Amino acid sequence: MNKRSVGQFLIAFVTILALPVALAECPELPEGKYPGWEERWTGVINKGATQTVLNFDIKVERIITNDAVRIMVFRDSGQYFIETLMKGSEERLIKEDIMLELNNASTSGNWANISVYTPRRANLSINITTLKAFNKERSYVMPNEEVELEIAINNTGELEAREINIVPHFGEFEVVWSDVPANTNLCPSSVMELKYILKTPDVRKKFNYNLYIELQYSDYNPQLGKWNSYAELHSFTILINPPVIEVNKTVGNWTLTNEGREVKVKNVIKNVGNETAYDLRVYDIQPAYFKVEGSTERDFGNLEGGKSRYLSYILTSEEPMMCSGVTKATYRDIYGNEYKVYSNVVEIRFSPFLVVKKDIDDMHWKTTPVKNMFNGEVTWKLDEAKWWNNRTEDVITDNQKEIWLNRTANITVKVKNMGNAIARGVVVKEELKGIEAIGTTSWTGELKPGEEITYSYVARITKAGELNLTTNVTYLDVAPVSLDVELDKLDLPNHCICLCTDKLEEVSFNTKDKFYGLAPDLNVTREETIRVLSGCEFDFNTTIENNGSDSMHDVFVTIEAPDFRFLK
Repeated sequence: MNKRSVGQFLIAFVTILALPVALAECPELPEGKYPGWEERWTGVINKGATQTVLNFDIKVERIITNDAVRIMVFRDSGQYFIETLMKGSEERLIKEDIMLELNNASTSGNWANISVYTPRRANLSINITTLKAFNKERSYVMPNEEVELEIAINNTGELEAREINIVPHFGEFEVVWSDVPANTNLCPSSVMELKYILKTPDVRKKFNYNLYIELQYSDYNPQLGKWNSYAELHSFTILINPPVIEVNKTVGNWTLTNEGREVKVKNVIKNVGNETAYDLRVYDIQPAYFKVEGSTERDFGNLEGGKSRYLSYILTSEEPMMCSGVTKATYRDIYGNEYKVYSNVVEIRFSPFLVVKKDIDDMHWKTTPVKNMFNGEVTWKLDEAKWWNNRTEDVITDNQKEIWLNRTANITVKVKNMGNAIARGVVVKEELKGIEAIGTTSWTGELKPGEEITYSYVARITKAGELNLTTNVTYLDVAPVSLDVELDKLDLPNHCICLCTDKLEEVSFNTKDKFYGLAPDLNVTREETIRVLSGCEFDFNTTIENNGSDSMHDVFVTIEAPDFRFLK
């Protein structure tokens, strides 16, 4: 016997109450209401309902009267017969294998009370009570090891089971010894116990064994004068408890609050089974255009049950990219069975993200707009959940600011790529209303991750009140799409086990607040028409008002009237 520790078998078993084996003569059973028949069920069946009894389904189709019903009977899921059943023992429906009796039916036509009989018979059931290593106190067995199999056969029928023949179908399991009798009989309500000693196979490429025992027997129903023969196949299963590898993959993606170019990937590989996994190899191959710091595949050798290993690395990419992928692990058990498993699907994203910062004179203010589904909608605080998870509701909101500008303001605009991929097709342009600009008010180009551009101009306020001082930004980013990973197509050697897209679309946003100009506003009013007589004196009144929001200095007023002489 091979005693190498090479595996473990498990088997489900059912415990039964063993009864004494019957003597040569079986006791006679009471004949019952109808000799040779046994009542299997009595009860109410509603109209249109079906009652299952053994391998029969009885359906009440129609209540004709309280003495007659129309029934349909199915046997082994196929239609058997449709007939009218009359009330009374003399009106029973009798077939070879079933008898029906109508006890009564409702006058309302809603139900019928029916009794179901079938012929008395022998009925053998089999139970595996133990499966253990021969002469060893343990509940599992090894390959190439002898195992004791205890079996109990119970006659649950009403007749004696005759000429019982037990035929094993044990496949690759060798029968070393058994005490199985040949052509024996078994009385009703009796149990026959027997044993097998089997030798387990040298398991290779198989870890689920279905073993069968066939019972061949007959019975005789003296009241009906009929012999019946039966052949029934009973199965049980032996399992290997293999190693089970699970891979949990997580990605520390760049986010609005996690500024930087790196995407950190971590794989936790755990053997959640009881047996050792051999030749464990983990593959997490990424596209060639990703720059990888660390290893994306590794041979871990053997991994015992309950133990874990880790595979981590860092990714960077110049270009905008979105990928969905998995990690693959391959291994084998001690018997040579090979396994392949995949991790959960994760998303890896490289994307530019532009923010605008403005300096106005000595005042500094900053806006960091967040795109909603890349459509250019703006909020005024970092709203990571909305941007990253494509949520539609406003997660963070902020009241707009009111910014007052003097007559002139030195404005510096800074645009920075806080994302982890290059921003191409960048166009930044000032949109001004109520302001004249001297200097640079636009910029085009591309911005690498972390890169910032600056331009400045002098804004001269041309009117008091509300102004338009808006910075519009557009650039190209990867277009979000659904990437469904199909595992059966990701099995090529050294092939990226992920799906990616580098399709770009235009992203736009703007920075806009409530700006108000501080400027004087000179207003002159006078009488439009004055009627006077020639040579007479008259008063000429002119009103000069500052209706603006800032004071006015060095105001010089002249009045020209060449045809008149000023008295004072």
